[in-house]
Amino acid sequence: MTTYQQGISIIIPTEGRTQLTCRLIQRLDTLRREVEFSTEVLVIDSSQGTDRNSIVEACSNFHAEWIEGSSSVRRKRNMGIAKACYSIVLFLDSDCDPHENLLKQHWETINRQDIPNLGGVLGRLEFTGPETLAWSLVKNSSLVQQFNLSAIGCTKWGPTANLSIRRDILDKIGLFDEDFPFKLGGDDLDLTYRLSSSGWILLKCPDALAYHDRSTWSSLKAVLGRALRWGRMEYHLYKKHASLQLTHPLSFFGWLILVSLFSVINVVIMQIWQYLILPMGWIVLSLLLFSLLTSQRKGTLKEKWCVFRNSLLSGIPELVYQFGSTYEFLKHGDLRFFYSRPLLNPDWITGVWAGEAWNTWSNLLAFLINYLAIAYWARFA
Repeated sequence: MTTYQQGISIIIPTEGRTQLTCRLIQRLDTLRREVEFSTEVLVIDSSQGTDRNSIVEACSNFHAEWIEGSSSVRRKRNMGIAKACYSIVLFLDSDCDPHENLLKQHWETINRQDIPNLGGVLGRLEFTGPETLAWSLVKNSSLVQQFNLSAIGCTKWGPTANLSIRRDILDKIGLFDEDFPFKLGGDDLDLTYRLSSSGWILLKCPDALAYHDRSTWSSLKAVLGRALRWGRMEYHLYKKHASLQLTHPLSFFGWLILVSLFSVINVVIMQIWQYLILPMGWIVLSLLLFSLLTSQRKGTLKEKWCVFRNSLLSGIPELVYQFGSTYEFLKHGDLRFFYSRPLLNPDWITGVWAGEAWNTWSNLLAFLINYLAIAYWARFA
């Protein structure tokens, strides 16, 4: 069994985020001077041209080691782990800005003696920077909420934007799975779930704070691209971890497929062409009804309007996410997307079923209203 020196190895995978990466390297150089334990910073970079030169220079100026990496983020993290010489590995995303106590909090928390089998620490993330149109779509969606797990207690999984793990445990559970499809995504959830399902505790630490820059979420292409890719990744997590499977009511795209089939049958058999618009009408009305139902909770009229607006906006990336998931299931000939999906945290079961109940009612009402409206139109047109 390999024995590692006591300290923290900070691993930063990056590509092209020159200004943010250089800011992080310089910030860490300051924070490392303020702690009593040993640290090192490993920057695994696949940038080219002037971006690479700037990052190499920042590493040289601020006592970080620059390592040339591949385009795969998971491969970069594995390269960093292989180079790390300390007992704790801390993963930070290059678009994060650590709070002054981040290193100290990770070190003190992961070395707590009162928690047996403590294997990792999930730090808190707060998003900062200008709010763009793209951010307004995603800020209340599950895509961002997954970064807000760090309140108190333990969790089954976590993103690697601000996460520390004991190096000896990585030797036992394995590194990031480089066989995951796509350039990035899903491998961090897979790794941390393997950690927790092996009996190790992943502890949330709100005081280990990093600020996540919104600039990497500032365009519609970036936001919707993430949603699509993460949705597609859901299938591969589902396939790899059977214990994550959760039965739930009919999915949104399951509904859409059935509504579309119903529409085609009515057009072909009954020769009622107006039913061609049923799927589109159902999508629009279902989103409106879901947003309306979720807003009918205690609160002022202004608060209800905010809930309605936020639910409606976040529905767009959520739909893209579900489309990606449905597409990947169908691509592999797996029809279980109709009634099952991975659940990465048992604490979410109540919330998931509550959301599915609202979805089911809004989907059913949207179908009935559209069906009756089209039937009336076809009869009196």
